[in-house]
Amino acid sequence: MEVSKEIKKLQLSPIMAVLLGTATVLTLAQSVMGENVDSPMELEIPVELSNGVTDDLKLSSDAQLAPEEVTPSVESLKKVIAAESTEQTAESGDFVQQTQESENTPTQEETPTGEEQPTEQPTIPDSIPNPIDPPASESPLNQETETSGREPRVLVVEVRVTGAEEQLENLVYNTIQTKPGRTATRTQLQEDVNAIYATGFFANVKVTPSDTPLGVRITFEVEENPVLSQVVVDTGTEIEKERVLPLEVVEEIFADQYGKTLNLRELQNGIKELNEWYSEQGYDLAQVIGSPNVGDDGVVTLIISEGVIQEIQVRFFDAEDEPIEGRTRKFIVTREMQLQSGNVFNRRLAQTDLQRVFSLGLFEDVRISFSPGEDPKEVIVNVDVVEGNTGSLAAGAGISSTSGLFGTISYQEQNLGGNNQTIGGEIQVGERELLFDANFTDPWIAGDPFRTSYTVNGFRRRTVSLVFDGNDTSIRTLNGFDRPRVVRTGGGVTFARPIADDVFTKPDWRTSLGFSYQRVQIENANDDIAPFSAPLN
Repeated sequence: MEVSKEIKKLQLSPIMAVLLGTATVLTLAQSVMGENVDSPMELEIPVELSNGVTDDLKLSSDAQLAPEEVTPSVESLKKVIAAESTEQTAESGDFVQQTQESENTPTQEETPTGEEQPTEQPTIPDSIPNPIDPPASESPLNQETETSGREPRVLVVEVRVTGAEEQLENLVYNTIQTKPGRTATRTQLQEDVNAIYATGFFANVKVTPSDTPLGVRITFEVEENPVLSQVVVDTGTEIEKERVLPLEVVEEIFADQYGKTLNLRELQNGIKELNEWYSEQGYDLAQVIGSPNVGDDGVVTLIISEGVIQEIQVRFFDAEDEPIEGRTRKFIVTREMQLQSGNVFNRRLAQTDLQRVFSLGLFEDVRISFSPGEDPKEVIVNVDVVEGNTGSLAAGAGISSTSGLFGTISYQEQNLGGNNQTIGGEIQVGERELLFDANFTDPWIAGDPFRTSYTVNGFRRRTVSLVFDGNDTSIRTLNGFDRPRVVRTGGGVTFARPIADDVFTKPDWRTSLGFSYQRVQIENANDDIAPFSAPLN
């Protein structure tokens, strides 16, 4: 067998010969103590002594070598690693016997008494399987050994690291737990591979065990990351001015890593800092998506979804949060928003937009929600509103020195036709006064880019002036000898515009332009004009 051939080539010193003799005595002692064996086994090991004297030592034993008391050869470890789908773990070497299942153990009647039957040896693969590739989920190191509850262990006599410069090579030696002179298992090797990846300096790591005359050699083949030369940001738009992330911010974050071997952990820290910058600026939907694309030239490309708004939708709900058809025209809401389709969503702008929409006085609740867009990098912004009551009707009564006892009724609608236009009217009737007043206001003329508003009003008021009324000095009209009534009829229109940088900025100044008209005449009780008064008594 392969291990026997390797031992034949080994030059043993007198001390090793003494140790070998001691092991033989211990084996014979086990046989004398009467241990049960499944089948006799002979080991013939030609030993070449260091002094040149050759002697063939033939060791014969009836005792069984316990599997847990010996160390399997590297072939056993390789076979466990390479067995991706097999359900049995093969035995290898002259020093390992697999523990048989209890139902397969021969009874005393089945124990051979005649000629000794040679023990069937497991099949040893002719070729060594491919090295382990830890990143793959189907890695043999992740499979469990079903034939034994304990993992096989091998003695490691040498550990090598290839593919790395001296500094990173020393880093690998200091990172792994596999050391020469110690035993190792497949789980430990997998943990070492994971630890090497965790350093962040390597793009690929493979571990390969190989057999040697004295034990197992473990070779870690690593592939270094390239030297980082540049970090490129891809936001999905070719127009740089449409990006909200300045290139200066990218350079400031990653400049310290340029010219050094790419460390994925430091790169991840830079990506985290980049996401924090977006959040601090209010771009809550912006983030780096996917894995960084590392090129052989050291250029790292980061794919960033900045949260571009595909569309702004206005949705109406009732008090029970059920969708309904709203009365307000949707453009009344969207024109109050600075966020538009094609912009990157910004939390700060959204908050001020909601405040402007709420200040219209048309809604009881205004909130924002999101829906995925057709493009995974885009988002649909939903403005969800709950409309309130916009109409009012009022009535009242009172008494005053000028009007005497009076009653009044008024009506106002703040959302005429769903256009956020206000119309109102008032009628007041009293002992000495009759008043009618109507007004209409449009707070933003449709299509005007400057938020120009206008108000139109008309009125008619008839009163009995105290100047013309009294006990002893009463003045009467010539026609009809009646109390004169002062009738005022008129109206006006006023235009106003805020003075600000844009329509979304709170203005410090506001200009207005308008004109008004009023006609005053004296009438009698029959609404006839009375230009002359009757003579005093």
